[in-house]
Amino acid sequence: ECLLVVYDLTELPLNIAYKLELKNRFDVLGRITEQMEPNDLATEINKIFKETAEKHIPKMKTKKMPWISNKTLHNIEQRREAKKTFGKQSERYKDRNKEVKNAIKIDKKEYLESHLSHIEICNLTHSSREMYSGINRLMRNFTPRLSALKDKDGKTLTENEEISNRWKEYCSEMYEDNTNEEMKQVESNDEILEPTRSEVEWAIKQLPMGKSAGNDEIHAEMIKASGDQ
Repeated sequence: ECLLVVYDLTELPLNIAYKLELKNRFDVLGRITEQMEPNDLATEINKIFKETAEKHIPKMKTKKMPWISNKTLHNIEQRREAKKTFGKQSERYKDRNKEVKNAIKIDKKEYLESHLSHIEICNLTHSSREMYSGINRLMRNFTPRLSALKDKDGKTLTENEEISNRWKEYCSEMYEDNTNEEMKQVESNDEILEPTRSEVEWAIKQLPMGKSAGNDEIHAEMIKASGDQ
């Protein structure tokens, strides 16, 4: 079975070696920041985070979902590279994303059909224990999906068409142009101010934990655990 390798971020806040190397490398970088362009500085910061993580954060191997084939995993890796290289809005990424979604649907369908066929054979051959074991494996991670929505009056909608129309109504109202002619026009200010330290600290605190890394391949946990540097 194929394994996916990811960083184990659970003990990162207590990882002294990670924090110490970041501090030392950022101390060196801090002495030459005035000589660097912003884009070059951002690239160097990205490099420091990734190299330090590779060196000091342990990796863990997680099993893939049982129905995902190795071919689909390869497609997922290609999608990740397309996102990193071309961006999420590129046609290359959208094509790869569509391929991955279709491949996962096919894999899951084939897995279920194979599993159900095995259960049916067990039933025909009176292998009750194995049959119920197969059913339990199939139902273990099953969560019923409830499609319901309330309208303006609080009435619960369950039909797909009713739910779709309610979402359309809600979005139309949300983006409706309510501009008042008497509203004062705010003059634009072309001056670009550098962010303050408190603004940067606030932004870091807002980073969601437990999420996949973005195009820069840096997890929020890596930044939050880096300390004052």
